[in-house]
Amino acid sequence: MKQIFHKSAPAHSILFLFFIFFFFYPQLVSAHSPENVQLEYDSSSQTLKVTITHNTSSPKTHFVKSVIIKKNGSILSRNEYDSQPARDTFTYVYDVSSYIYDVSPQDGDTFEVTANCSISGDTTGTLIIKKEE
Repeated sequence: MKQIFHKSAPAHSILFLFFIFFFFYPQLVSAHSPENVQLEYDSSSQTLKVTITHNTSSPKTHFVKSVIIKKNGSILSRNEYDSQPARDTFTYVYDVSSYIYDVSPQDGDTFEVTANCSISGDTTGTLIIKKEE
């Protein structure tokens, strides 16, 4: 009995392209958005402490590219970066007094900070100002 095997050219081509893609673009395999963005506001110094968790094995090529700060939905600042200072968790401190011309944050005001990955995705952290009693 003679067996006939049919080669599937499209399947081989797709498999070949799959391996080529992951060989030349390995960072896309591990690309992910930052895991966490934590915010802390210090009213006495009017600083916003932003702690970002973004695990990467190569912080010079896969990093948090930008951090966007909003107060009550309005953009206060957009901060651009060329790398991230650590392979996992790091903190930036922003002096928000230079962005807030009208009134310093009041009870109920909301800060939103979005950390954007240089390859793919973003994560947003939110802080609602609560009046100290």
